[in-house]
Amino acid sequence: MRISRQKVCFLTISALLVLFSSCSSPTAPPASRTGSIRVTSTPTGARVFLDGTDKGLNTDCTLTSISAGSHALKLTMTGYADFLTTVSVTASQTATVNATLTQAPGALAVTPAGGLTSAGAVGGPFNPSSQDYTLQNTGGVALDWTAAAAETWVTITPPSGNLGAGATATVTVSINAEAGAFASGLYNATVNLTNTTNGSGNTTRPVSLTISALGILNVTPAGGLVSSGNVGGPFSPASQDYLLENMGGAPIAWTAVSAQTWISVSLPSGNLAAGASTTVTVSINSVVANALAAGTYNGTVTFVNTTSGFGNTIRPLSLTVTAPGGLAVTPAGGLASTGNVGGPFAPASQIYTLQNTGGVPIDWTAAVTQTWVTVSPAFGNLGAGASTTVTASIDSVVANALAAGTYNDTLTFTNTTNGIGSTTRPVTLTVTVPSNPIMVTIDYERVLPIPNPNGANFPYVAWYIDPTHLGTRALTKVTEDIFTTPLIPLVTERVIRVWVMDTKMDNGTSSKVCRTIKVNGQLLDVGLTIYGEASFIIGNDGIVRMQ
Repeated sequence: MRISRQKVCFLTISALLVLFSSCSSPTAPPASRTGSIRVTSTPTGARVFLDGTDKGLNTDCTLTSISAGSHALKLTMTGYADFLTTVSVTASQTATVNATLTQAPGALAVTPAGGLTSAGAVGGPFNPSSQDYTLQNTGGVALDWTAAAAETWVTITPPSGNLGAGATATVTVSINAEAGAFASGLYNATVNLTNTTNGSGNTTRPVSLTISALGILNVTPAGGLVSSGNVGGPFSPASQDYLLENMGGAPIAWTAVSAQTWISVSLPSGNLAAGASTTVTVSINSVVANALAAGTYNGTVTFVNTTSGFGNTIRPLSLTVTAPGGLAVTPAGGLASTGNVGGPFAPASQIYTLQNTGGVPIDWTAAVTQTWVTVSPAFGNLGAGASTTVTASIDSVVANALAAGTYNDTLTFTNTTNGIGSTTRPVTLTVTVPSNPIMVTIDYERVLPIPNPNGANFPYVAWYIDPTHLGTRALTKVTEDIFTTPLIPLVTERVIRVWVMDTKMDNGTSSKVCRTIKVNGQLLDVGLTIYGEASFIIGNDGIVRMQ
């Protein structure tokens, strides 16, 4: 593709116009009228300022696009004296500055700038009683310093020291006990802080003490009231006495107030002559406090000198309300035990868990009234949140001798500390008589196996449990169970009678003999013949005997 000469010229001129436009900023002189400055220092890392402007660079570095002419160059570095020089910049050339920095002499800087201004009544105390000052060596060489005042009622700690380059120290200027003997008036002093090495940074701080004849409120003791007790009270200690004294030389009015309704103040206000005193009692207001839920409550009593404000102070109060010890017993059910006369009885025991659900210890007891029940242990103590177990048991020695029947008792758990959670559990013992079924089995054989002309080839059996006839039926098998009774309480002996008979014997004989009778698995050899009768006894011990 061919491009005409006119188009090439147009593009060239356009590019030059754009380039000229981008270089026309007043902050960037044309390259033909600028040069550079190469700046190095020993040691390196100094901050570079040109014509008073921080260039944002540290040595060693090169400053570019610097307009031709003279420029003020400054290098700064902590601990070193500032390096100042004038640099002549030639267009399109680089000027070189090689600076050797010298350590700055130690210089003392003291903060804060203000003095100590204290005030109080004759005899003190004075407030504030002291002022801390920070001394710093802002130079690059160590220095020695002193701090002193001509007035003896001013104490300075420490009075002297040494500060390495950049190091700091704290000096405390205080009003000492000597001022307590001063009469009312204004007292001034000066603290001299001196750099004894080279004098750089020497300074002073004023001290002013105003001793007033105005009344000063003083409240003792300094501590607050810390009270505690269970929900509903009482709380101990219930009160705290405070002594209010006027330590100044003029009468004052005072108030004592609390924002908390569970705090009572015996005297909410009053007046005190110079040197006079009175007692204010701060108490737990039981009417309000007794209704508080468990928890920690905090409050304050504010004592105010309404005349001059001197001696205003606050005393803290803390009330800890603790949940009382409460007895909880699980499970909720009682002990229900059963068994035959003579035992054993099941279940033989029941374990109960006793827990203190409150915040303070409790004592407890567990008791029954009947001798056939035992409780172990019968008493104890439970700390806050603690638990233990109590076992209620059937006393087999006593219970085994009981006759048949139902026996009842009550297990009583008692919180003997405050009664909370006291409860009972029922105890029931059912004593029954033993019960067994009676089963009778007939085993017989034919003696003369001649068919009966009347068609009956088997005997009949009738049985009784005296005096009741229980049934009659034919025996169709050589060995056959003839009856089984339901469960029969064997309280007394039972007489069982079994009759074996043949049928229709008027025409021929078909004799049979009953060899054995089996009663509850016990074989009785009775040898019954036709129309024979066997009687036996089932005793209350379950043993079968022939009658």
